[in-house]
Parts: sequence; structure tokens; C-alpha cells
Amino acid sequence: MAIGAVFAALNTMYSAVSTRLVEIGTLRALGFDGLTVLAALMIEALILAMIGGLLGQESLICYLMDIQFQL
Repeated sequence: MAIGAVFAALNTMYSAVSTRLVEIGTLRALGFDGLTVLAALMIEALILAMIGGLLGQESLICYLMDIQFQL
């Protein structure tokens, strides 16, 4: 089961990179070096992960508060 999860994650990452390949190529053609492009993509991923984590945390708090009031 863990091997399937790893392959699913790899497939998702490959899909994400392949859809942004043109954007990465355009940035490289404009003169950005590989490290700058990588940093931009990592910062974007970090921001999206933080937003997702905060939304998940708030959803969990609302869910747990609802359970507490039902008891």
C-alpha cells in the first residue's frame, strides 16, 4: 500500500512539472538561472501548503467544536 502511495505522489509531481514545463522554459529563456526558478517554485509551493494547512486546521477546529457542543 505504501508503494502505491509513493507512485501516486510521484505521478502527481510529474504531472505538475509537465504542465508547467512551458512556464519554466519561458523563465529560463528570459534569463533566469535554474536556482531562481527553483526558488520561485518552492516559495509558491510553500505558500500553497501553508494556506492548505491553515484551512485544514480551521476546518478541524470547527468540526471538533461542533462535536463538543453535541455532547
